[in-house]
Amino acid sequence: MSGGPVAISQIAEDRFTLEQFRSTSLAHKRIHPAHVENMRQPEEDTHGERQTRRMKQEYWLESWEQERTGFHQDRTNKRLAEFWPGLGLEQGAEVFVPLAGKSLDLLWLQQQGYRVFGVELSLTAVEAFFAENHVEHVRIDVEHGVEFRGGGAAEGLRVLVADFFALTPADLLGVAGFYDRASLIAMNDDMRADYTRHLAALMPPGAVGLLLTIEYDAARMKGPPFSVPDALARELLGEAFQMDELERYSGAKRLGNLKDRGLDTLTEYVYRLTRLPCMVQP
Repeated sequence: MSGGPVAISQIAEDRFTLEQFRSTSLAHKRIHPAHVENMRQPEEDTHGERQTRRMKQEYWLESWEQERTGFHQDRTNKRLAEFWPGLGLEQGAEVFVPLAGKSLDLLWLQQQGYRVFGVELSLTAVEAFFAENHVEHVRIDVEHGVEFRGGGAAEGLRVLVADFFALTPADLLGVAGFYDRASLIAMNDDMRADYTRHLAALMPPGAVGLLLTIEYDAARMKGPPFSVPDALARELLGEAFQMDELERYSGAKRLGNLKDRGLDTLTEYVYRLTRLPCMVQP
């Protein structure tokens, strides 16, 4: 993913600051002409947008530091196991997982024969993932952060400790698939459009993914996770992706640990997303 050789890092600090993440720059690479539209730089963030993003990042890091991680699932997501095979990705393809946390879904994907590239802002979460699952790995200093690379039975799994919004399309040129279980629904109203625009910019044309969202009465519970109704998901993603609803489930039995937060029902959505070809201007 980066341009030069890397060496195993001796980490001097146990935690990275947000300032270190923001000051990191990713190497630009030669891009195939079909990706020209993806490579266009987004408009510069306003001060308000930067402030909102910083507050969200701080909240996320504090959640992991203080173990406020009720969103974490202690098992592989059953929708992933049920619907992922239907995407038709060949074994050996690379799969991108944004806001990976310490999800066991990373291991499931790797164990199905895929190369897995996760990105996660919290070093605490990534360290916990590798420690709790006894995953052999090395830490590698790369130009834009620290990458944990699995070894032995976890060969082909890597998780980058970095800001999702700092990634560029050049970093995901080899990606053929992606998986979003808890990224879109982790974004509040102020950041949701930024997230989906950036995801679209990162994904090469033809990349296929699995998106899981939920919808509930937002007056009864304050996210995260946030309610993303079908119409909103299509508004955010419909221009850049072909969206196929694979299934939806409704009822109280879908609540899981959210039943203690004031909800009596919710709806789950499962989508197949396909990145549409970029419109290259002459």
